[in-house]
Amino acid sequence: MAHLLSLDLASLAALPCCAATLHAKGQHPRYLADAAARHYAHRDLAALEHDLGRSLPDGATIAAGIGTLTLLRHEVLWNPVHVAPQADPAPARRLASAELQSARLAACVTCGRLGEGGCEVAGCRCTGMGDPTALLSRCPLNRWPDSEPI
Repeated sequence: MAHLLSLDLASLAALPCCAATLHAKGQHPRYLADAAARHYAHRDLAALEHDLGRSLPDGATIAAGIGTLTLLRHEVLWNPVHVAPQADPAPARRLASAELQSARLAACVTCGRLGEGGCEVAGCRCTGMGDPTALLSRCPLNRWPDSEPI
């Protein structure tokens, strides 16, 4: 029987695919696990081993809010959650002050990369990037007055 490593919070936080989520939302296990599961769902165990910098002889499991991903040597098993359980609700969204939102939006307008759906550079807002209304969001191009390099 194979011994599968269940990725812990420290391992998830160390993965490059979780860097933007970690920066925007902190070390919340649900967000990090979801980001990792989305990233590795179409990859293989070798990609995960490379990113972790260590060998996983039998495989690994990422238990995320969106489902469970099991990476084995020669296959990837994805078991999505159809109705996500709400055992630990997501943290409340923290909004930036009206002044900070205005300053950020002004920078977005002058940048020219703001589309109808939001920042074209940041992409999906689930990463926490490019949302001028969210307190913990960051500009992916570091153009907001309060941006720090990622």
